[in-house]
Amino acid sequence: MTPKDYAVSLLAQGIPTSQVAAACGVDDSYISQLRADPEIQQKIAEARAGHAVTDAKFGIKTHHGQSRCLKR
Repeated sequence: MTPKDYAVSLLAQGIPTSQVAAACGVDDSYISQLRADPEIQQKIAEARAGHAVTDAKFGIKTHHGQSRCLKR
């Protein structure tokens, strides 16, 4: 994974710019430039959407598991 890909992954998780920069070993300004790039904005949005789907699936599985336990 490139530093750019890693930065996109972290940004999609809502990690602040300064922390992303520190984790990737780059300047804050580089991360700010990435955030301003429409292509990167699209990648972040897609990653966030993927996280939302994963979270929803996990929530459904958890709910079903809890329901089974409560029925016993």
